[in-house]
Amino acid sequence: MVKKYKCPTCGSMNKEEDSVLYKKKHYCQSCLDLKQQEEKDKTATNDDWVELYEYIVELYGHTPTGMMFKQLGEYRKPPYEYTNKGMYLTLKYFYETMGNYVINGTGLGIIPYVYEEAKKNYIENMEVNAFNEELKVIEEPKLINVHDNFNSNRRMKNTLIDFDNIDDEE
Repeated sequence: MVKKYKCPTCGSMNKEEDSVLYKKKHYCQSCLDLKQQEEKDKTATNDDWVELYEYIVELYGHTPTGMMFKQLGEYRKPPYEYTNKGMYLTLKYFYETMGNYVINGTGLGIIPYVYEEAKKNYIENMEVNAFNEELKVIEEPKLINVHDNFNSNRRMKNTLIDFDNIDDEE
């Protein structure tokens, strides 16, 4: 008798050789690929959150306040739907690229006003960097002939003066 396993994601029954054991559960291959991709995306999202959190701490000198957490939560939902990475890059653009200063007691309310501008700036920078990587600079040395006639003629005209033959009129 062939042992069959039920996929926890799609519910299909699979033979033992068709199922893959992952975290003590048997998945069909397609569901396992989707699950691993979701976990990879979740890890990337967590990394983006850590990066944003640490940058806020660096900027303000303390952990984010309750108001900041509320603002971040609102910016992730409609109508904004901003990503953690996008908010991080927006703050970085506003404070580092534009050279603005952090004012104590303020929140993160600048994000909706600068997000699209920062996004446009980063996209332009990525395009320029991609173009520069493709660009090959070829410098060929140019040979320039310099005629030394001027200096040699000048030397001939200048004659040496013998100071010993000059009479002293004293």
